[in-house]
Amino acid sequence: MTRPADLASTSFAVLALAASLACGSGGETPPAPTPPPAPAAPPVATPKVEPPGPATGDVVGITMQRRAQMVAAGMTPATPILRGTLTEGATQDFQAVMQAGKCFKIIGIGGMSVQDLDLKLFDPNGVQLQQDVATDNYPALGVESPICPSIAGAYRLQVQMYRGSGEFGVQVFETQG
Repeated sequence: MTRPADLASTSFAVLALAASLACGSGGETPPAPTPPPAPAAPPVATPKVEPPGPATGDVVGITMQRRAQMVAAGMTPATPILRGTLTEGATQDFQAVMQAGKCFKIIGIGGMSVQDLDLKLFDPNGVQLQQDVATDNYPALGVESPICPSIAGAYRLQVQMYRGSGEFGVQVFETQG
């Protein structure tokens, strides 16, 4: 007859044998499980600065380059392209420092959703000197009559979104002498 103590020790021996067989030969410690490989880090993108062109989708920049070749040929940029976004009827002012002894032209470009963009130029005393209020999205000042200030100073350039809304750009060009 089997006693309960004998059953317990026999059961323990059978379990120990089964564990030993499952883990390899008796008495060895099973190897630690290998953790799954860490996910690879995503590649880091290096920012690429491109001049305005077809690849960048910069409609204002591309159009400004073309208009400058036609309207301000032989002149150099006196400012970078001054950019903004306006809703219909809104205005935005910019400051353009102009020197005596030079002549200037100012070109405006409206984006794709702009139907009518207007420009006005005011001298340092607030007197309006020129305006382009033609019904188009590419106004220009200094084309009909040159802008050749006798007084150097900060001139105010006002952009008005007469019809439409969206992005625009304005750039001032100057003569060399």
